[in-house]
Amino acid sequence: MPLKKILLKPGVNQENTRYTNENGWYISEKVRFRQGTPEKIGGWQRISPYTFQGICRLLWNWVTLSFDNLLAVGTNLKFYIERGGVYNDITPIRETATLTNPFTTNITAGTANRVLVTDASHGAKNNDFVTFSGASAVGGLTLNGNYQIANVTTNTYTITAASNATSVATGGGTVTAKYEINVGPAIQGAVIGWGSGAWGQGAWGVGVSGTERLRLWEAQNWGEDLVFGYRGGALYYWDATNGVSTRGVALNAIGGNVTFTSASPTVVTFSSILLSEGTAVKFDASSSMPSGVTAGTTYYLRNVDGATANISAAPTGALANAASTGSGVYVSDLVDVPTKQNGMIVSDTSRFLLLFGTTAYGSAVLDPMLIRWSNQESVVDWIPAVTNQAGSLRLSHGSQIITELQTRQEILVWTDSALYSLQYLGPPFVWGSQLLADNISIVSLNATAVASNVVYWMGWINFIRTTDGYKRYVVI
Repeated sequence: MPLKKILLKPGVNQENTRYTNENGWYISEKVRFRQGTPEKIGGWQRISPYTFQGICRLLWNWVTLSFDNLLAVGTNLKFYIERGGVYNDITPIRETATLTNPFTTNITAGTANRVLVTDASHGAKNNDFVTFSGASAVGGLTLNGNYQIANVTTNTYTITAASNATSVATGGGTVTAKYEINVGPAIQGAVIGWGSGAWGQGAWGVGVSGTERLRLWEAQNWGEDLVFGYRGGALYYWDATNGVSTRGVALNAIGGNVTFTSASPTVVTFSSILLSEGTAVKFDASSSMPSGVTAGTTYYLRNVDGATANISAAPTGALANAASTGSGVYVSDLVDVPTKQNGMIVSDTSRFLLLFGTTAYGSAVLDPMLIRWSNQESVVDWIPAVTNQAGSLRLSHGSQIITELQTRQEILVWTDSALYSLQYLGPPFVWGSQLLADNISIVSLNATAVASNVVYWMGWINFIRTTDGYKRYVVI
């Protein structure tokens, strides 16, 4: 039987079945078509011998003032800064505990490297991470280092040591345990109904009403520093001057050492941060306070001049006096920095940090339609006052803000049913919103792009783009 030449149609066609797609390609992988014929894609090359843990959901690249080329990497397990191919773990610490003889080893075959850790207030969940320091040997193991947590109960959990224990023992001495922020899911599970949540949760055949969100990070530069956070979580800050070996900290906990002069009014000098007029702070109760200043009390900065300021117990109250000097007092709590957020942008206009879906002033409950912004040129001053530009507004169309995108002319904000424009107006309103489109959809936080001043996004049914300076949109 003579051979017959078969000409295959270029491209992959899945609109028809395999059978009806005769002489065509139905499925492919790592293949592109060149002049009508398939060609394998050139492949990939590892840029570094180092790896990170978890599934990556964020890449954010920038260059510092010292010309360090850095890449922020956010995964469902950790947050890293990559420099020179090395992934530096800067995952924030949520809790530090001092434990006494917390480790129990065993020598059972197959589990001899498992160690039981006792901590009645660990607050951890499976796959979280903890770093131990100061531990002494127990059962032939010295358990200083970073470990992933498993088999969590109310008071205990287990870790896996690098080697097997040589005896059954309880000990470890006085150990410092630093717990990283809770990890997030690698994939999004069912949000409602039977099968959602952990095994056994909810009534039989009904399940639970919701599960944890997919861990999606956002990051923005504040100068050479980094503000970052995951959707539904807190805000964190990483100071580039401290180096890549330093972890990020909660934004409401950044601070530094201060000194007080003995004067009426007292002058407070900040060593490491510059705060703006009206910023509310608290001083660490464990520090030595000067006479006339009380630890744990909320004070407001007045007459700010560079790194120095006066303080008062009310925004416009009498200035505090100190009858003695003080030093080494740490600024432990910046008051009313929002504790939760769904998205963020540092504006090109006048440099504000804006949060999309966040907590209202004086509240810890996340409002998914609320937009708040810090005072101009400040990431820590969030209390609205006549002396600053901090403020908020609430959108009305939709039930939650999905994502936001900074363009050349404005900040675009998508809810689950509308598109808004956010523009800087200046005092007293500062930022104002305008409804651009209603009855639209967008699928996720990362479903937008801008190219040549045209914005594209993916809806639940179609791809859409803007036209006429974002005032109209068309289906692609």
